[in-house]
Amino acid sequence: MVRRDRRRLATGPHPRPHGGDRFPRRDRNDPPCYHKHPLPPQSPSTRSPYMNRPPHPGARITILIACIAILGSTLLSSQSASAHDALAASTPAAGETVTTNLEKVSLTFTEAPLSDFETATIIRVTGPDGVDIVSGEVSIADNIITAPVTFEITGDYLLQWQTVSVDGHPISGEFSFSYTAQPTAVPAPETPARTAPPEAARVPDASTSNAAEQDATAPATATVTAADLGQGVLPIIALGVLGAGIVIMGVAFALRRFHKTKPPTQ
Repeated sequence: MVRRDRRRLATGPHPRPHGGDRFPRRDRNDPPCYHKHPLPPQSPSTRSPYMNRPPHPGARITILIACIAILGSTLLSSQSASAHDALAASTPAAGETVTTNLEKVSLTFTEAPLSDFETATIIRVTGPDGVDIVSGEVSIADNIITAPVTFEITGDYLLQWQTVSVDGHPISGEFSFSYTAQPTAVPAPETPARTAPPEAARVPDASTSNAAEQDATAPATATVTAADLGQGVLPIIALGVLGAGIVIMGVAFALRRFHKTKPPTQ
């Protein structure tokens, strides 16, 4: 009995049986105890062939291509989401002062709006009195939208527009400009033109009539100018020079031939 109690005191509340574990059993309330057992060294024959194998270069290229494709698709989606049409130019321009009587306003966009949604394309030009001066239907020609207007009052105007972008999204905007009407010129009163009194009929003198008849019946005398004389003399001089040159060449040729055929003197 005493021996059993000693064994309990030595080994805890759960005595180990004969031939059991090497270490005594632990109670649930005892702190955990981890025993680290180093792994035995592995030989090259027992090691797995995939443990220290370097990655294949094709796998790196595949991963790089996949990353580039994901990045490109993200950028393209963000660009397509923000690639709406924009207002490139307008007549009149924003902040411009119009001094001529415009018959229409026009808006030029970077891309042609969708022609299937013409009813969604609106242009409104409001004057200083709050009245819309657009006097006709809005027309679309390629990337230009026009609307006829009628200006009547001088002041600031507000142009508001709305259309459908090429990607199907509605876009809109507004800008202001001013209009200054030109003063109309008042026509001066017409004064009746004064008519000159009729002049007395002049009786032609006998001397003036006779001189006129003599001038008409006198034969026209031909006048010879120095230019005409020069035109007649120049051809004669040219022919004389040409003939003299031919004669000189003939004489020279005859003398040369004579010297060649002359027998030598003893």
